[in-house]
Amino acid sequence: MRRPAAARVAGAVLAAVTAVALALTGVASAASLQIMAQDGSTVFVQTDARCTDATLEVAPSGSSSGGSVGELTISGDLGSCAGGDILVLDAEGTILFSAPVTVAGGVGSAEGLAFPAHQASGVVLRLDGWLVPATWDYTAPVDPGPVYPGNPDTVLIDIAWTLVTNNPVQACFEATVSTPSTTPVNWQLELDLAKAPFNGTTSSFQPFDVAGQNIAWMLNLTYDHGAKKAWVRGTQSVATVVAGQQVRFSLCNYSLPPGAQTPSAYTVEVQQTTWTNAQACYQVTVRGNGTSIFYFGFTFELDMTPARQRVTSFQSWSNPGGNLWQLTRTDLGGNRFRFVSKTAANIAGTQTYVFNYCAN
Repeated sequence: MRRPAAARVAGAVLAAVTAVALALTGVASAASLQIMAQDGSTVFVQTDARCTDATLEVAPSGSSSGGSVGELTISGDLGSCAGGDILVLDAEGTILFSAPVTVAGGVGSAEGLAFPAHQASGVVLRLDGWLVPATWDYTAPVDPGPVYPGNPDTVLIDIAWTLVTNNPVQACFEATVSTPSTTPVNWQLELDLAKAPFNGTTSSFQPFDVAGQNIAWMLNLTYDHGAKKAWVRGTQSVATVVAGQQVRFSLCNYSLPPGAQTPSAYTVEVQQTTWTNAQACYQVTVRGNGTSIFYFGFTFELDMTPARQRVTSFQSWSNPGGNLWQLTRTDLGGNRFRFVSKTAANIAGTQTYVFNYCAN
């Protein structure tokens, strides 16, 4: 995972959503006049010219909460378009967002209920009664990570993270540093140990060589335990760097704390699976939304009352997947339970975690 890179998502209006588009626009365009021919067939006579022939761009605007947005901007050559409607759709053609569009100063805008922007694949846009070609343009937010230049002379050219395992949590980063200075300067990187994936650890970091360099033994780490900060510096022949020169190395920690509970990093989906007189089950899917590239914890609650009522003679609860040991279960009473992830259940990015719980 490289911090400077950001996945850019741009999708044209999906062919599969023609029916949705017709539902939005109606059988007849607001820019045409419906009349009846002598043979009983319906024909349309155009009364207004198309307000724009351009392909427009739709992008999120305003603030984002956990990767969800509720405001959009429509840009490009809007011509004489005055307003209309917009739908945002996922790859299956499901409507994620629907709102009226207003145009002011040559820019369109729409505001409605927030939706997860990373799930969007295309849009259906109607302006002044016409379906107008439009593309969805979204740059997913990138976790800045906890590693920064430690002084004004240092430039962090690139950093690539590797999540080794979640149980125990182990992570490495490979960093490349340089400087714009034409005279040698001391370089330094700062680590914010309070942030993921470090989560408060203040020890056990190990430097390693990359690309055949033999410099790991010349790297020095110092800590401020109270402030939860650490610094990486070079010594001897790699103590300084000059413009055009790079220092590249890897730093790992193989005993990090579990990922922190991060509600903004995931969604929870619950659905019935087996549903018989003998056993009634729910399947829970915890799905990362991509806003955290590091391991994080999650929490969800289940009301098992419908499942218990479904079975003829309730005997016990069960976990067919056998992964209950990865969660802490709390009985809230009334057939309700809270489940909190332990480190073995931690996920990262857009990973998923599946859990099944049944009444028997």
